[in-house]
Amino acid sequence: MFFAPLSLILTNKFLPVNRALAGKSAERSMQKYRVVELIEELETEINNGGFDQFFFNSSGENTKETIKALKLVGAKHTAQIVMNASNRFPNSSVPIDREQRQEQLEVISPEADAFEREDEIFLEYVDDLAGLIGEYKSS
Repeated sequence: MFFAPLSLILTNKFLPVNRALAGKSAERSMQKYRVVELIEELETEINNGGFDQFFFNSSGENTKETIKALKLVGAKHTAQIVMNASNRFPNSSVPIDREQRQEQLEVISPEADAFEREDEIFLEYVDDLAGLIGEYKSS
């Protein structure tokens, strides 16, 4: 008669549970990665060319998701700045379509200076983005 080792029995018995937990862990890691990526992209764009650059480039298509990411890490002040800037678009909605977004941006900010106030407020860094991201990543 053959007896399987207890470790094999336990592993096989709990394999679906382990896979489910691993799946949730991987999903959580991907969510954290995406949140950090969105915030870092926002920060890079603002530091390089302000909100005009953020909205002009592909980063602008993620405006709503970026606001959610900021709120998720606790950067409520920065989220409000992004919302204020995005409210300048018709219906307070930044188009996902890049061409449409750029056409609207030409009307909103023809001299690429319409968001100077939001740029200045953002660059005050009232929210410690690096610290908040660090805390979020380790949570």
